[in-house]
Amino acid sequence: PGQAPPFKGSDWVVTDNIGRLIRIPLNGLNGPIKVNGQEWTLSMPAMGSGMTDEELAAVLSYMRNSWGNKASVIKPADVKAVRAVVAVRSRQWTADELMKLP
Repeated sequence: PGQAPPFKGSDWVVTDNIGRLIRIPLNGLNGPIKVNGQEWTLSMPAMGSGMTDEELAAVLSYMRNSWGNKASVIKPADVKAVRAVVAVRSRQWTADELMKLP
């Protein structure tokens, strides 16, 4: 507690906008982010950029269905599609940028 935002019940983890969630481990996240009404200021490296589409889909699906979370499974094809779009991006996302995505 207090180290990083929780995954349990996180509006970022169980979101219907899976593209937003997939972008975070692919490119990282920097700056303030509001999770379940609580503001956090942090920097998360692109921890999933070295994973295969299958591995990242499995990790994100685990997060979305653990700790009482109930959300759809993320498929490797979902990760592949987002990875293709963000492949040219070299900097971390901000929460504001991610919230503006459709």
